[in-house]
Amino acid sequence: MRKLSLVALALLVLICGISLVACASGDSERDSSGSSSSLGSDLGSEEIAADDAKPYYYEEGRAERYASYAEANPELSYDEVVWRVDADVDKGFYEDTAVADDPNSQLVLINKHSSLPDDFVPQNIVSISGGAELRADAAEAIEEMMRDASQAGVPFFVRTGYRSIAWQRDLYNSYLERDTQVEVDTYSARPGFSEHNTGLTMDLSVEHVTDMHNFDNTPQSAWVAENAWKYGYIVRYTEENSPITGYIEEQWHIRFIGREHAKAMKESGVGSLEEYLVKYVWHLPPEK
Repeated sequence: MRKLSLVALALLVLICGISLVACASGDSERDSSGSSSSLGSDLGSEEIAADDAKPYYYEEGRAERYASYAEANPELSYDEVVWRVDADVDKGFYEDTAVADDPNSQLVLINKHSSLPDDFVPQNIVSISGGAELRADAAEAIEEMMRDASQAGVPFFVRTGYRSIAWQRDLYNSYLERDTQVEVDTYSARPGFSEHNTGLTMDLSVEHVTDMHNFDNTPQSAWVAENAWKYGYIVRYTEENSPITGYIEEQWHIRFIGREHAKAMKESGVGSLEEYLVKYVWHLPPEK
């Protein structure tokens, strides 16, 4: 009887052992199958790294940066991680910056990661109504836009257009006299890193508005947001793209990128110039 009990006990242990192995195997399979929905540190897994999972703007040389940025920002989708890294958003502001290759391009990207050459002066600067200066292509478009806005009953003017790099340096330093650099960097660009230095950008205002921050609450601001693309302009700094640009919302700050690209950007639904360049200029979508 004792021998029979011992045998039964041995069989029971064996059966339980097999069950535990099976359970562990099942858990392992569930973890593996769930990895494709997790970004974080799983971004580099075989399933996520498969070619059919990569967006067309994925760059092999940035794989480690994708993984690191995803781990630090688990709330972001895989596609969001990839385009942000392609735009150098994963880098700290004003850290490891680059100099723009073609500063005279309508699509030149000037932000806290990319600057203009120190001696840069844009081509074809002209004066517009009110005295501000812009590149000729941007000037022609804004003159038409201001005429149409006036006819629509929402007149505005250009308060500031082109600024030289020296002018930007003086302006930035004047802000440093009243605010910390961390604060200043949220509303003013460092010299050479300002879109105003390109001649393609301007700040808008309305006659009765003395503080530009109050422009946001005017009918003119709403009209510009709705219609700027028709003239080749975009509202560059929005509340939504603040994590990308590093600037507070500025509905008065508009940037000329040309009618073709402004229309394409609106139709694409992307939220920033950085995202548009990554997805539609630096990389071309596959043909459907």
